Amino acid sequence: MRVWLVLLVCAGCRFDHGTAEIDDSVDANDVVPIDAPPEEPFATGPFGNAELVSISHATARDDDIALPGDMLEIFFESDREIAGQSDIYVARRATLNDTWSLPAKVVELSTAMADEGSVEISRDGLTIYFASNRAPSTNMDVYRARRPDRGSPWGQVELVSSISDPNASDYDAQPWSDTVLYLGTARAPALGGGDVFRSTRSSAADDWGTPQLVPGLDTTKYEGEAFADRTGAIWFTNNGAGDQDIWRAEPNGDGTFKAPELIVEICGPLIENDAWVSHDGHTIYFTSTRNGSLDVFMAKR
Repeated sequence: MRVWLVLLVCAGCRFDHGTAEIDDSVDANDVVPIDAPPEEPFATGPFGNAELVSISHATARDDDIALPGDMLEIFFESDREIAGQSDIYVARRATLNDTWSLPAKVVELSTAMADEGSVEISRDGLTIYFASNRAPSTNMDVYRARRPDRGSPWGQVELVSSISDPNASDYDAQPWSDTVLYLGTARAPALGGGDVFRSTRSSAADDWGTPQLVPGLDTTKYEGEAFADRTGAIWFTNNGAGDQDIWRAEPNGDGTFKAPELIVEICGPLIENDAWVSHDGHTIYFTSTRNGSLDVFMAKR
């Protein structure tokens, strides 16, 4: 049986998003299993030069990247087959030093007429969340699929109705842990076209609860495409500067967040959005129009 230790300070916590269990009565940032193996410190500081990732298509829109914890698969949405219609693609590599394979459409998650995108995946790579307007949805709603192992196809796709609003678009549903999930949504009381919301549940066997607005990330501008890193900090897209840029907000430890800071070494006069940060904090993937179309980029620190 795993024993849990509640810490009074969250700044140095080591939380394994996508695999841990959380007592719903305690903030997720304050819980650490005392038998968890030691991990290297989460990397901080600015990222280096961004590089175009080989999975990018020269003219198509490639967006919404998600990787499992070992970073040997990369899932993303692309309209490379039918312009304007997004499907889910995947590329793989045998080791971190290998190049990515040619991307292939994930046929069991994609449909012929609807859009699929806003991909997020659990750290073990066995549960995937994405947005789609397939029937019975009329807006972009959150869907989920599972697979028994990394070599198997994805199983049945199901609508996650408990976090999907039939009257608003919901997207980028990231399972930060077994009991905490973040998503972007335009539902009320969101302002500026969308805000960051959080859903919780008591255990992995329960349905996700009704999403609640995350305090401090709810301005009159657009906030979305949120990704919570291992420390609980939120990386998100905001258009307050006139275009879309990537920002990061540190947690206060009580469910609220400090004032966001712009990731200045990555963001420029064009679009930069949809950040994904590795478990150790050394690697960031994001999308940008700096190469002419929306493509996938990567930087390290």
